[in-house]
Amino acid sequence: MTLKTKMSLLVFLTSLSIVSIGFSSWSITAETTAEINGNIEVDNVINSDDYIRLDTTKGYNNTGVDCFKYQDYGYLNSEGTSITDTGYIRAYFVLDVEKCYQLLAGNYEKLKIDFKLGYTDNTLTSLNLFKYYITEGGYQDISSTFSCNYDGINISSSEIMGNDTLYSYSKILIFNNLFDYYKKNNSIKTIDFCVEYALFASTGDFFYDNIFKYLYMDMINVVNFKIEVEISGV
Repeated sequence: MTLKTKMSLLVFLTSLSIVSIGFSSWSITAETTAEINGNIEVDNVINSDDYIRLDTTKGYNNTGVDCFKYQDYGYLNSEGTSITDTGYIRAYFVLDVEKCYQLLAGNYEKLKIDFKLGYTDNTLTSLNLFKYYITEGGYQDISSTFSCNYDGINISSSEIMGNDTLYSYSKILIFNNLFDYYKKNNSIKTIDFCVEYALFASTGDFFYDNIFKYLYMDMINVVNFKIEVEISGV
């Protein structure tokens, strides 16, 4: 084993696809209202499911993911009843602390997880949702948060936002004392947490001209996102 043990874990591909009006329970008008559903495919690299996996007890239809809905002039709120300026992608994970400890704790003190949100290779678009963009009529932005319901676990985070050439957004979490926590509480074999991406865009004409036209019209009703997850000891 090399000094730097690193696992590249491709966890899932979320396919976000438009559902026609007749199948949308979130419709607020009769025109161009869309529902987004998340479909999950798992690509195992170095037995990724042994270390981190989607929590399929949560999310839309127990997929482990909640994905935004939108209409022509903005995102829709969680009930699908009104336009809002922020759409969310939430991914719910289960981390196998015991397996990570067995693999990494002998050489490293901390666990680093890099979550990279981007488009799949077959999504051809000039729309970059992963960067800050401003015009006279409005702006778009992206941010992310995480939640972990375990007292005593110290987690730090950072972000790497996309630019004109980087069509992705990274959320990096460092579990600073996870291995020490496990040694003291080894009855806890796994922990669950959520990574949430907030995609902001000014509602109205800005959303229609800069986002809706790409998501709904130019993309022929299909937009594919993926999250790549990389774990390493630090």
